[in-house]
Amino acid sequence: MVVFVAQQKLDSSGFQTEPVVASDKLLIQSKDGEVYAITR
Repeated sequence: MVVFVAQQKLDSSGFQTEPVVASDKLLIQSKDGEVYAITR
């Protein structure tokens, strides 16, 4: 089993909602309303 761990700063306001997995993307909404779609 291979596990990769990475860290990326998205926004200093924090998360509004729990992260959601959709297809091959991780969707995150920050408290200031910005939506991020993260892929590998």
